Amino acid sequence: MKAERASWVKTRVIARIEALSYLRSPTLWVSLLFTLLFTVWTANLATTRSLELFLRSGEGLAMMLTAFVVTILISHGFAREEREAFDDVWNSLPTRNAEQFWGKVVGAAGIGLLFLVGLLSLLPLGWFAVGTVWTETTSGVVWAYVAQTIGILMFSAGLAVFLTGAVANLRLRYVLGLLVVVGLSIAQALGIDNHALWAVLLSPYTLGSLPYSQSLLFGLWPWGEAVVWHVLFQGSLAGMLILLGRLAYQRRRDPVQRTVATKIALTSLAICAVLSVALYVQYWNEVAATVDAQVYHDVQPGAVRTSDGKVALPAQSISHVRALGYDLQVRLTADAELHITAEVALAGDPEQSPWPLTLHHQWEVTEVWGDGIKGWTREGNFVWLELAPGAAPHSVVVRYRGRPLLWDKQIGVINPMHFMGERGGYLSPLLAWYPLPGQRRLVSVLYDMGQTRHWVEPVTDPLVTEPVPIRVRWEGPQQLRVVANLPTIEHSDAQGVHQAVFAGQSDGISLLVGALERIQASELTIVGAESVVHGAEVLGPAYDALVDFYEGLIGRALPREPVVVVPDWLARYYNRFHYRVPVSAYGQPGHMRPLTHMGAKPVVTESALAGAVRAAERWSRTESPHDLLAATAAINYGLLESIWGRPYTFQTVAEEQPVAQGIAEYLLLRWAEHVLGAEFDADLRAGIRAGTVMQRLNEREGVAQQVLTTLIDIEERHGDAAVSFVLGWVYDRLAVRPIDVAGFEEIVALRVGGEAERRPFQ
Repeated sequence: MKAERASWVKTRVIARIEALSYLRSPTLWVSLLFTLLFTVWTANLATTRSLELFLRSGEGLAMMLTAFVVTILISHGFAREEREAFDDVWNSLPTRNAEQFWGKVVGAAGIGLLFLVGLLSLLPLGWFAVGTVWTETTSGVVWAYVAQTIGILMFSAGLAVFLTGAVANLRLRYVLGLLVVVGLSIAQALGIDNHALWAVLLSPYTLGSLPYSQSLLFGLWPWGEAVVWHVLFQGSLAGMLILLGRLAYQRRRDPVQRTVATKIALTSLAICAVLSVALYVQYWNEVAATVDAQVYHDVQPGAVRTSDGKVALPAQSISHVRALGYDLQVRLTADAELHITAEVALAGDPEQSPWPLTLHHQWEVTEVWGDGIKGWTREGNFVWLELAPGAAPHSVVVRYRGRPLLWDKQIGVINPMHFMGERGGYLSPLLAWYPLPGQRRLVSVLYDMGQTRHWVEPVTDPLVTEPVPIRVRWEGPQQLRVVANLPTIEHSDAQGVHQAVFAGQSDGISLLVGALERIQASELTIVGAESVVHGAEVLGPAYDALVDFYEGLIGRALPREPVVVVPDWLARYYNRFHYRVPVSAYGQPGHMRPLTHMGAKPVVTESALAGAVRAAERWSRTESPHDLLAATAAINYGLLESIWGRPYTFQTVAEEQPVAQGIAEYLLLRWAEHVLGAEFDADLRAGIRAGTVMQRLNEREGVAQQVLTTLIDIEERHGDAAVSFVLGWVYDRLAVRPIDVAGFEEIVALRVGGEAERRPFQ
């Protein structure tokens, strides 16, 4: 007993000396200060307006830097073995190896504690800097940040100790430590593995790093089992590295000494690590099974993979069945299950039976009835209606329930693209959460990289070939609000229940559900998570200036649809690519990224709105035209989509409607010129007119370029009145049907006077 006490006393003495040595080192303080400054710099306080965005933005690089710095500092500390201050302590040890090792480990814990305090100090500093509101999501992200910080420090300490025991050369330890930290970081960031996500398991990053994502509305995703097993494994791994480092250290310094306790502890940690790995892998295997099932059903069996990895899809079945209208009753229960009764007005050939309806296989169909229907069967994504002889049903009622969760699993990214839970969710018009007429393929596979990777995109036809009357009656928990692509007819709250009715003409139905807040500023309405829409009223004047300008240019009063704020991950799936345009909303050659998740309602992402609000705040102080362009950039794209994307509210102007794309680009040009005035680059307009600013890669983009240059010609030859005439007529025509090249040429000829003034289209 006395020997054990003496050993512990000696260990504490060494630990105290080690800790003081660290604290007296200027390198430690400079490293900590640099890490904190780098973290704040990468977090970009200029655009992050919430603690969640502050902690997520750029913190991956900061955590990697922290891991490497701590690994280097501890490795250097373990190399201090020939200092005068240690002589008396070492000479008094009967066998100094164990006490020396644990003293150094405990002393090095001071580094971890110092970095922990420093990194956690960013929480109140960040909160003070962003000045937003605290929500449930904020709490979840803060806990994740704390867990990640502790995990990073534990992993770094374990790595340094293990390298000390395993590698004698100090410089080699530095190199190996750097390679391990950077290698694991790159493996996770690039998504090098995509099945059980081993790179994620080995890398101690759980906040804002792939595959984990977050939003201000729904919090971290996925945040649950996967992260629990991830963190548990990290703790076990750090302990194992330290004990393995001790064994290697002893083998080199004192081969005779062995302790049963070390072996027992190492075995226990190994069991804990193996168990957490097994549960972690089980979780992701279940996700992989869900992804495989949705790819199998949604693409339909029969797809053939070619030698280059592309997938040849079977032809889409063309059905005679058409939907003429919808009446949906949607009820969200307390356990986040949706109960839906869908009445669909149908038309079709009574001689062809059975009639197919497409309803995603995750929904459990309980009842189907209607005049002339004698039975029904469920098969994959289809509901087959058996008709009575000679019957032609005018409507069918389908009752079903479920808790949808469809994963978007690409390289290094896994997020929900269609889901509902206790905190709400998003129901996409592209994934058959209501019965679609006929046999429909819901997604298209671009690449199938073996059994574990599928790169999928949604089929862009959401419902029917033309808008139909749709009515949705919603009922759900009072704390969850709902916004739809359809106009709101009525809403009420009573006895803990929120009810709403939406109705209108559309080619699809989308719902965003969550703890949504609505703010109003002049003509601007913004709907989104509380912590991002808080203070967004400052965007009102910039929005009014933008819409007023477009109304003057088009010569029509434009609808002031609410701007809907969606998680960034939805934009990554539904609109992953930027479309190159001659002039961006910033007045330079750039890209356009229209978001169509909510039909005609303009959509922005949470991070884009945060940046826009910061720019609007600067504009209110400086009146800089560049700040005004930045403040309106994100909303501008959504607004142009809502103006020119009609009547098919889920088609993008940049993909399906090249004439509308060219018109939208012209409005971007005019807005940039209007705001910048004399600061606008005149050479840019000349380059746009000549078609040399941006290379058009295909026929569709070529049509957009010709529309754009035609409008520039009309403006320069005939003035703004002629432009307003053409734009106004196009706007009116879009209320009924899309406009093609011939329709645009016809309108141009009406205004500018015959064939001689028309620009030829190929």
